[in-house]
Amino acid sequence: MASFTGTIIGVQPRISLSRSFDERYHPYLGHLLIIDGVIDDVHKHFTIGVGPKAHEKFKFLKGRTISGGCQPAENPETEPADYYKAIQIKVSKSPEVDRQGPPWFTLAPALEVSRTRTPAPFSQNL
Repeated sequence: MASFTGTIIGVQPRISLSRSFDERYHPYLGHLLIIDGVIDDVHKHFTIGVGPKAHEKFKFLKGRTISGGCQPAENPETEPADYYKAIQIKVSKSPEVDRQGPPWFTLAPALEVSRTRTPAPFSQNL
């Protein structure tokens, strides 16, 4: 278990692209927190995957400070986050932050909303 602390610099949907024969699908796993901080005494940018319930509870937002513990992704080939399974999360309720800029700076929408914004996979007629 790695301990971390830092500032959230972005929040995006956490999507995994999968294939089964000639069909592609992308399950929504939750949200991806992009953090500038310290993890196991090393300062760097890193990502943590959190589930929809955690996002609903904490309302992750750019500019807020966050701390807790997490595990490194078991399979970086299939997991979009560097770390996941976050525990003991603490998030500051900082003053209002600047909500201008790209959409990942504002409060990320619920996963159901993200799904409606994602275009359907294309098929190729050969």
